Amino acid sequence: RVMKRTTARPIPFGDINPSVVLLLASLLVLLSIILSFLALNFLVAVHLFLGAFVYVVVYTVWLKRRSWANIIIGGLAGSFAVLAGGASATPELCLPPVLLAIVMFFWTPSHFWSFAIFHKEDYKRAGVPMLPIVIGDKKTAIYIFINTIMLFLSSLTPYIFKQLGAIYLISAIAVGIFFIYRNIQLLKATTKDIAWKNFKASMIYLFVILAAVIMDISIRQ
Repeated sequence: RVMKRTTARPIPFGDINPSVVLLLASLLVLLSIILSFLALNFLVAVHLFLGAFVYVVVYTVWLKRRSWANIIIGGLAGSFAVLAGGASATPELCLPPVLLAIVMFFWTPSHFWSFAIFHKEDYKRAGVPMLPIVIGDKKTAIYIFINTIMLFLSSLTPYIFKQLGAIYLISAIAVGIFFIYRNIQLLKATTKDIAWKNFKASMIYLFVILAAVIMDISIRQ
């Protein structure tokens, strides 16, 4: 109810009992872990459990209202989702999903810090110490730029380690340059409008990266 962007959601609005949601969500997570173990393999179940644990317990309960690093550590939840997907195809911890999980890890801060600049006042009212509140928008834009450079470099590793081919490499470089350009625009003028454009650019980036993975593997097969 404190944050404007969430006031119309069912729980803050009072349409749904939070206890019912917690129970249903817990049952669905438990069911998904059990089914993934029975239908797929143990490694998928482990990664699903770790992803849910990091997001719900580590990020939401422990870090979200305590530390500006909440998004960095909470980003591991997305990495575990990638690892779960990889394990569903190959029931062992192998290099390709690990490299893509690292890409996902570096993608998360650039994505959410841009979002946090746009919704800074909302987070401030709710008492959530997102990075722009702690160090300001301009310094956050610098952090986003540095993180995006690391994201760009990590996105090249699937090709460097010969896990993916030229189609992926060209796509990763092209969309990486596009995202870095958006970051530079944010550095020049750290406004809500440009932060929102950077946020949307991060989603385009992730879509292109994942599509490039699929295309590269499909064509090479």
